[in-house]
This record gives sequence, C-alpha cells and structure tokens, in this order.
Amino acid sequence: MDLKKLEYLETIYRLRSFSKAAEAHFISQPSISNAIQKLETELGVLLIDRNAKPLVFTPEGVRFMSHVYNILNAVEEAQKDMRELSSLNHQQLKMAIHSTLGDWILTQIFSDFQERYPGYEVLIIENTSQIMLEQLLSEEIDLAYTLIPDNCDLEVFDTIPIQNCELHALLPKGHPLEQYERIPLSLLKNERLLTFPPGSLIYSRLESAFQQLKIVPRFQTLHQIRIMQNLVEQRRGISFVTVDELSFLTDTSTFSIRPFQEPIHFLKGFILKKNKKRDNSVNNMISYVQSTVQKKRQHRND
Repeated sequence: MDLKKLEYLETIYRLRSFSKAAEAHFISQPSISNAIQKLETELGVLLIDRNAKPLVFTPEGVRFMSHVYNILNAVEEAQKDMRELSSLNHQQLKMAIHSTLGDWILTQIFSDFQERYPGYEVLIIENTSQIMLEQLLSEEIDLAYTLIPDNCDLEVFDTIPIQNCELHALLPKGHPLEQYERIPLSLLKNERLLTFPPGSLIYSRLESAFQQLKIVPRFQTLHQIRIMQNLVEQRRGISFVTVDELSFLTDTSTFSIRPFQEPIHFLKGFILKKNKKRDNSVNNMISYVQSTVQKKRQHRND
C-alpha cells in the first residue's frame, strides 16, 4: 500500500475536495483522482461517492479513514523518533563533577552510559562547587553532579538530590590517627590539611567546624584531588574525601580513610540552571544516574 495515496486520501477527507487536495500536494487533479481509484481497486471497496454534492465518503471510506490516521500518526512518530536518535550523533553533554575518589557512579558514566548512548560526547569537567554554579549561570556547562550547597539559590537553580555522603579523612598509611574508628576534628589542629580552595563546599564546612572548635587550621589548598592523594601517599599531609553509600573507596597499602567524630554530611546530586530547556542528553543522564543508583541500592539490600 502506497503511503502517498493515504496522504492524498487524508487531504481529500479533510478538505472535502479533489481539486483543493491536488493543489495542497502540488499535483494535477487527474493525478490525484487516478491515485485514489488505484487505492480503491487495491482495497476492493469504493471509498468516495463521487456523485454526491458536496463530496461524501462512503461508510467503507469513513471506516478506512480510522486506519489511515493510525498509519499516518505511526509514521510521523517513527520519523520523529529517528530524527531524535539522529540528533544524538551531534550532541555534546558538558557536565561538571565534584572532584573526589572512589565515586562509583562516575565509573558507570564513563563505561555503561557511554555504551548505551554512543552518540553522546560526554565532557566531564572537575571544579569546585562555586565555579560550577557560575558555569551553570553562564551556560558553559549543561549540568553539575556535585555536593549540593545548603544555600543554593532555588530561584536560580534546580536541584535533584541523589544520595547522602559524609566527609572522611584521607590519611597516609601508618599515620597515628589510623587508630581511631572516628577521628576527633580537634586532633587535626597541628596537621597539614590538603583541601580545595575557599569557595568550595568542603572548605567552607571544614572552616565552620574548626571555628566552632576555636582552631585555626593549617590549610593548603589545591585544585586536583589526585595531587592531594599523591601528597598524602608521600606523607605530606592529610586530605579529605566524600564517601557515599555506593563508594568503593577503602584502605589501601598507601592510605587509609576514616570518618570524623563530629560527622560532616553532604547531599550529592544534580544542579541545573532553572528554566533552561533540557535536551535529551541532560534528561537521559539524570534518568540514568537515578535508576542506576536505585538498582545498586536494591542490590546491596538484597
């Protein structure tokens, strides 16, 4: 069955005129009449009563039109779906992340998500929370997967919490503080503390916690978590990592991780610029992370 004949028939049904339908499709009236006659011959029924004035569809023709609309709608949906899939080949997703170690979901993004959506070019950028917010506002990035600030302006940003996490100390192997199941923050008073610069959420939380203890910390600020890890392994200081329920970070032969006696908790998830239209790559990334985390939770609970 020729799809073009169905399109001609739909136009005739809508306009109730062979001549107007011919004009709409930029063909002659005899051509469109001939096409409909061939369709009627193919179906073995008369679709249009040509003797009636104005033009009238036969009962068979009216019934057939329900099939015509279903077919044309299905074709339109299929074409739309394929256009969207085609457009994936040209989509770049710019996502900022909170720099940390042992983030299970990030390894999934780089492996499973990329396999599911090979047409996406996922560009991952590491930054502090404050810089991420600035990049979201200027639309340099599409979304951020990070620690969600307590004072995040909800009139400017949308937040999508994913999971809770807690701050841990990253200690050189053999450090005296390894003996503690939970380290008192006060014992960090004379330690060299490697952390992200002012403006980062971790820095702000640590600064506030030390102020309450009336301690002036010895901060050395850096931008790259891997450099901090290397310095810890070389016994040049203590650093910090966030550990969520799905983290796979554990003690190694070169470092140990310990929570604090005074827990410092964070909410981790997505931050987006409010009212900015989300394309398919953004929606698919959010849905992927949400479903993947949920599946991992269920698996751990079983």
